[in-house]
Amino acid sequence: GMVNVAATFPINKVIFRQQINSCRFYTAVKQVHKEGLLMLYRGMALPLCQKSVQVGLMYGLFETFYKGLPTNVIADNTCRTIIAATLTGISEAMVATPFERGQSFAADSCLPW
Repeated sequence: GMVNVAATFPINKVIFRQQINSCRFYTAVKQVHKEGLLMLYRGMALPLCQKSVQVGLMYGLFETFYKGLPTNVIADNTCRTIIAATLTGISEAMVATPFERGQSFAADSCLPW
């Protein structure tokens, strides 16, 4: 969870910077490096919250959806698994999208905070 986010956050920040500024990789790395170490992890709280919510939802909702599907209608376990996983993914996407939007705002160096 936290180690994964901390390790990949700088990489994602550089990629995001490339997309926003339409610049090459080296230019984006120089921009992030120039901002310094403290600014490198600015905005990391949102991905951590997102990861926590995402993992909690995936484990909790999958089991709920899987057990909630009627076995007399959907007897095949593979079909029940696919349906439960799809419903879980849809639910997780609906909840996690605001976190991703906030993360995009926080990663942009042009914003004042």
